[in-house]
Amino acid sequence: MLKDNGNPPAEFDVNTITAFRVHVHATNESDLLKGTSQGTSQTDKTIEEKIIDFCKEPRSLTEIVAYCGFQNKRKFRERYLNPLLGIRLQMTIPDKPTSRFQKYINLQK
Repeated sequence: MLKDNGNPPAEFDVNTITAFRVHVHATNESDLLKGTSQGTSQTDKTIEEKIIDFCKEPRSLTEIVAYCGFQNKRKFRERYLNPLLGIRLQMTIPDKPTSRFQKYINLQK
């Protein structure tokens, strides 16, 4: 995928005992600095816009976090998901917000 995107190969660091680290470098630093004002491609969207688009179908927190490229579900929920609830997103099981079957869907569909 990196090659198809025009990126250099990933560098793998296996010097840690129980894990490894992957370094992925952008092809052009100016691409990273463009922000979200240069069109509507998937890479130009804000995290909130990605969430809204992705939740046209009911999605779990795990699916949303993975789609947006994050790892920490708690921080992701606090920073991005909770502010959208009731405004742009709704829970499929609102009376049980911590249910393992909880999903989120776009209010506008």
